[in-house]
Amino acid sequence: MAWAVLGDVEFDLLTSPTGLESSQGYTYAEHERIGLKPRLQWVGDELRQIRLQLQFMTAYCDPEAELGKLQELAAAHQPKRLVLGTGEDWGYWVIKSVRETRTRTDGDGLIVAVDVELELIQAEAPAPAQPPARLYTRLSR
Repeated sequence: MAWAVLGDVEFDLLTSPTGLESSQGYTYAEHERIGLKPRLQWVGDELRQIRLQLQFMTAYCDPEAELGKLQELAAAHQPKRLVLGTGEDWGYWVIKSVRETRTRTDGDGLIVAVDVELELIQAEAPAPAQPPARLYTRLSR
């Protein structure tokens, strides 16, 4: 069973995040007033952000392959649905950044263990694919 799925990338129990941090911000405009403290006016909500800490080790996966999947997903710049293993749908997200720290390598420099920090930012659902334009022909009599 998957811990979560982001697009086509599946996080199973062994490759599940070691930490998940979520944040929600709010934007306020500050209006200056003569001789008084400024007034705040709520403008709107900011986009939610998620930070996932992951650790891939050769003991249970191919760290380079797992890292490669995340880098490919990030390079696609497309919103992907995040669904937890419980079935909870968190909506669409894009990868804002992928940070890697190679904590162990072998004698040839191949990754044995890597810590990955994945930053996601909330996104709109992708626009549905447009149906092909229909060509209408006029029949003449």
